[in-house]
Amino acid sequence: MKGKYIDRIVSAAALAVWMYIIFSFSSQNAQVSASVSGGFIEAVARWFHPDFGALSETQRVALIEAWQHFVRKAAHFCEYAVLGLLVTNAVRSFGLKGWPKFTVSVAVCVLNAAGDEFHQSFVVGRAGRLSDVVLDTAGAVTGVAVFLAAGYVLKKIKNRGKHDDTQASAE
Repeated sequence: MKGKYIDRIVSAAALAVWMYIIFSFSSQNAQVSASVSGGFIEAVARWFHPDFGALSETQRVALIEAWQHFVRKAAHFCEYAVLGLLVTNAVRSFGLKGWPKFTVSVAVCVLNAAGDEFHQSFVVGRAGRLSDVVLDTAGAVTGVAVFLAAGYVLKKIKNRGKHDDTQASAE
């Protein structure tokens, strides 16, 4: 019984921390946000493109700008895939199963995405976009689906072990 409550607290705490991280990223003004994603792109470019440092400043900036849109959208998708995993885990800790678990998990993620975009519309140089809510939702559904598929596979593996034990003891 005590383990169930600890599971709920840990699941809820992880979810709250991740929601705070998402909120923090959305609170960055446009200049800071572009700098963060540009810095990430530069770090990756230096890793995969050994001659990145030898490029001219103009070439480096052009490379970073070329990847900026993709990286920002991939970040949206990934942060909401993680949110989907964490929400589904929290919902699981409260005993929901099957379609209700899926529906509640996705609904929480969609509401968070919509609220986040609304909040972002008040941040200097940023905008709330319906297309980002759709992208966030796609990421969330992916995260929820991965969580549920992993749970299904683990349950099958666990039950297979029980089935094998039953057969072995019958022989």
